[in-house]
Amino acid sequence: PALRGGARLLSNCEVTSVQMDGSKATCVYLKWGDKSIEIHAKNIVLAAGAVYSPILLQRSRSPAWPNGVGNQHNLVGR
Repeated sequence: PALRGGARLLSNCEVTSVQMDGSKATCVYLKWGDKSIEIHAKNIVLAAGAVYSPILLQRSRSPAWPNGVGNQHNLVGR
């Protein structure tokens, strides 16, 4: 259903980090082949599995999230 609604599926890519605006994801940074891409979206769903989701959240640092998204107690992935 999402693909019929205009979503695009990118295969063989690696999400490197997520940009947050407060508690809402607004942008995803990824590597696709030899390209680095930013994807801005109104709705972003993170479904990277039990192992990669915490790694991705830790990589997603910003002034608001200096230890990574949702990691204010430095316990994500432990």
